[in-house]
Amino acid sequence: MSGRDKPVLPEDIRPVTQMVLDFWHSIRSENIAPHRSDLRPAAIVSILPNLMILESKGSATLNVRLAGTAVLECIGREITGANLYDFLEPYLCEKAKNMVDLVRSHPCGILIHAHMKSRYHAQSVVEIILLPMRSRDGEISQMMGSLSSSASFEIPNFIDNRTFPAHFSPQFIDLGAGTPLARLDISRQAV
Repeated sequence: MSGRDKPVLPEDIRPVTQMVLDFWHSIRSENIAPHRSDLRPAAIVSILPNLMILESKGSATLNVRLAGTAVLECIGREITGANLYDFLEPYLCEKAKNMVDLVRSHPCGILIHAHMKSRYHAQSVVEIILLPMRSRDGEISQMMGSLSSSASFEIPNFIDNRTFPAHFSPQFIDLGAGTPLARLDISRQAV
């Protein structure tokens, strides 16, 4: 796949995930990753509720720069400015850090299906896509993505630090530079 070819996702992904990938692809031009400054919210009004912008600040921090209303509703709290790694249990945190490092060092996307369970035992499958973006200095340190849930919950605080996530399966997406691994499964059954 060349940098100009449109990346291919599995057929069973959610429409918002495909729309995020389509928009990301439209702004990257000939580059392997677009610049954050290329993102124009007016062009993506329909996906803003599900949109996330993350920024890596070294291997210990993945700050949430922007989280749309659907993301906040799923998580049940404001997360803008938070370190996303703080929401993960230690056994997943290191693996998540390694995945983000791979996305940055070997520019690729990642599609994640996380099996979530709330403190009220409600279950959902959350679909997350993360795509690399360049910061002002040209370094790939940011990611654009979306989060969408298979169910809507009326109970606040859907995600509890102890149950986020019970199991997740990431898959790298070839954006034109190949993928570091064909597939990476990180899972643990809920205790």
